[in-house]
This record gives sequence, C-alpha cells and structure tokens, in this order.
Amino acid sequence: MKALLRACGLCAIFALLPVAWGQTTGGKIARVEIQHVGPANVADDLIRAIGLRPDQFVELVEPGAVIGFVTPSAAGATGLPAGLPIIAGAGDGHCAGLGANVTREGIAYLNLGTGIASGACSPTYLCDRAFRTLIAPVPGSYYVEHILRGGVYTVAWFVERFAADLRSGEQGRSPEAILEEAAAQIAPGAEGLMLVPYWNNVMNPYWDPLASGITVGWSGVHGRAHFYRAILEGIAYEQRLVGDAMMAAAGQRFAEYVAMGGGSRSRLWLQIMADVTGVPVVQSTTNEATCLGAGILAAVGAGWYADARAAAEAMTGTSGCYTPDGATMVVYNRLYQDVYRTLFPTLQAALDRLALLTHNPGELPHGPAGENGEQA
Repeated sequence: MKALLRACGLCAIFALLPVAWGQTTGGKIARVEIQHVGPANVADDLIRAIGLRPDQFVELVEPGAVIGFVTPSAAGATGLPAGLPIIAGAGDGHCAGLGANVTREGIAYLNLGTGIASGACSPTYLCDRAFRTLIAPVPGSYYVEHILRGGVYTVAWFVERFAADLRSGEQGRSPEAILEEAAAQIAPGAEGLMLVPYWNNVMNPYWDPLASGITVGWSGVHGRAHFYRAILEGIAYEQRLVGDAMMAAAGQRFAEYVAMGGGSRSRLWLQIMADVTGVPVVQSTTNEATCLGAGILAAVGAGWYADARAAAEAMTGTSGCYTPDGATMVVYNRLYQDVYRTLFPTLQAALDRLALLTHNPGELPHGPAGENGEQA
C-alpha cells in the first residue's frame, strides 16, 4: 500500500468518527454516537450528558476534505512522502456505498460480507425501525442502511459445523461451491425448510439483542443441501423485509441492487436474491468496494474530480445482471407473505424467554428489548 501511495501520488486516508465509549450496566463496552445527523455537528447536549465536553472532540469535516499533511517525522516512521495530503474518509459502510456508486436515488448497495449491509441514498433525513440513517459521503445526502449480523457468517458456521468433510473432498473446489451445486438442484422453498438468519441476534427491524435463529419445517426428506439453500433463501427473505421497508419510507423503488463482498461470487445466491426481492441484482466490478470508496474520497481531495458523485461515476462499474424470474417470484412471494414475514414476531417472546432461561446473566448481550427498544 505504501508503494502504491508513493507511485500514484494518492492521498493518505483515515476516517474521523464522532463517537465516545462507555460501559453499560451489564459491564459491556458501548459506542455512543454524539453527532447530530441532520446538521453536521456534534450534539453538545449528548456530550455533556455522558460527562464529557465538546472541546474534547475533533472538529467535524466533510468526507474528502484535506485535513492536514504528512509531517517529516510521520514520513520517517511510515515511509510515506512528507507533505502528502491527509484526506478525511468515512465509515466502512459509507465507503462501500460510494464504491458501488450509490450516490442517487433508485439504486441500493448489497454488501454480502460476514455481516450484510444494504443501503440506499436519500436527499432527506429519514427515521424508521427498519434501518439506521447515516450521513452519506455525498454532499447533502444520507444513507438509510440495514445491517444483518448473521450474513456470510451463517454460511461459514454451517460449513464448519456440518460440511467440514468437504474441505478435503474434490480437488480445487471449495465446500461452498460443492454445496451450491447441490442446493441449485433443489426447488425454490427448499422443500418446506425455512430459516430466519438471526445467528448473531438482530438489529433492524426488531432491535432485539436476545433474538436467535429459527429453522422450521424439518422432515425426513431434508439433508444438508436443503439446509444450505434455506440459509441463502432466509437471508434473501430478510433482505426483502428490510428492503421493502426502506423503499416505502424513502418513497422510491430500487431499480437494482449492486452486490459486492465475498457472497457476491455465488451465482445461485444472487439469483435467489433477485427472485425473492423482485429487484434485479448486478455485481460490482470490485469485491473491495469499501476500499474503492475510500480511494474515491482521496481522488476528490486530490482534486482529480469535482465531487464524490463525479468520481464514483468514473471509478466504479458493474457486470452481469440477475433478473427476477416471474414464476419463481410467485413461489417466493407466497412463502414470504404467508410464512416468513410473521415467523419471528410470532416466536419472539418465546425465543427471548429461552435465552434468559438458558444463559448466565453475564453471557446475555444487554437484556431483552422492549417494545420501543428499551431494555427490560
């Protein structure tokens, strides 16, 4: 990276995150956002409420702004050229959206990583339980973003626990590739097996730290290929749940999802995503869209482009398109509407109680979430 910076004259980048850290009553360390999301300044009232002062925090600047230069002593320690501009960056999710060229309405990013992040650009501040709202690295815009913590994490868990034998199987093929081939032979709906992917609790839309995963519909016909397909379908159902809510709140219909991250290499999964959500899915030309987004801000700060929108348009691209299949959409729509949409709300109280009965207090995240997200 140092050599690349020297060779290309790119700017060094880092993100200034306006946060404070504290300890919850349960002994956990928590991050507290102390920035007004509307006006881009720190929230003095929140800062004082946690016993700190506004002057203890850095000045907020726009992403892509020059905030300093590499000093001679820093150059000696890092190998970077002295005088190299230091450009304000953004958070990883923000940069991923920028790296997918999500700088306008009607398009959303879908980052299929360990956790799944999906978001869209909005010219106005929006608030809904189905997403969190972030200041976008595009002037005058916001990102509404959904996070599913059990994304590719759930796939990796399944491979480790139920398909480790495939690691020493067919030469040159990953367990995921073998499982995908088998899962592709199973009809949509996994022959009645359905999964809610809360393997790492759930943020939006339920904000329940005690939530756990659900698998229903087991019968003697099911094997691990069914389970694997149910995971891919369950994550797609969840994407529809929050994607529909994002579109309704923003008053926009997504023309496409731009997929990135390790999961975007799965053709089966991208087609399932398209069929379940009803939204075409295209692939980003880079899996490392987060890094690209940071590079886009560096290019703006270096003066190569007038603004982030122009830089993103020039520096990003997509390939391939997975279009929803009409007949398959009908199958998935009925499963989603009649079963998936109400499955977790129906079982939520029982699952929360189960967590309380089977875990020591110190093992629980923060206690059961109430109706409005408060802790009981």
